Amino acid sequence: MSEPKVDAFFINILNFVAAKTQAEDDGIRAMMFHLKAIANQLERGLDIVVAGRDAKLAARGLAGVTSFIHDRILPEAMADENDTAIDQLQKASKLALQLSGLILNKVGDGEEPPKIISFSVSELNE
Repeated sequence: MSEPKVDAFFINILNFVAAKTQAEDDGIRAMMFHLKAIANQLERGLDIVVAGRDAKLAARGLAGVTSFIHDRILPEAMADENDTAIDQLQKASKLALQLSGLILNKVGDGEEPPKIISFSVSELNE
């Protein structure tokens, strides 16, 4: 499988998951807010910027995209034997996890997170 890339499909997946997820508490609402914000930044070709105090929520939201894809969307694509959709969904899942990991790496293990976490998507391939 080739390296995933940010494309309109991935941006649409982030927005779709944010729209379809039941925001049952403030934490989930915050995660969905960050998914929409990241999608907006990607769509505009900007670096991803997240407040350090919110980085773990943003990372959890992105990891949740993978879960959403695997639990709710991928089974339908597989049942339909839609290889193109399966490939796109797998790439989107991998990219969401990579972005989540990159955010967590930027936060580090320190007690106090940085005020701002900022990175370019190009850092995924480094």
